[in-house]
Amino acid sequence: MIKAVFWREPKHITKFKINGHADYADYGQDIVCSAVSALAIAIINGMTEIVKAPVDCVISEGNIDCDLEKTRLDEKVQVLAQTLLLGLEEIQVIYPDSIKIEIITK
Repeated sequence: MIKAVFWREPKHITKFKINGHADYADYGQDIVCSAVSALAIAIINGMTEIVKAPVDCVISEGNIDCDLEKTRLDEKVQVLAQTLLLGLEEIQVIYPDSIKIEIITK
């Protein structure tokens, strides 16, 4: 199962981690893993390449760890972070056995 954890203050996402595998299908055929990975990488690229925000992200096989603390007040970064959360929530609705989202409020 993919686990996505978002840390948030009342109005800002300050950090997110995504790890694990959906186990929806065989390796290379798993549409849930592909959807989550594509969405997350597109959002992170938007933050770093389009917005030019100094986002601190570590991406390794099966793991994404992004600290948005330095950019939490950047409205564009927050729009992208909220978009990521919304997209993952939609995937969770369709594939509830493959992805779990946890939100930790400070």
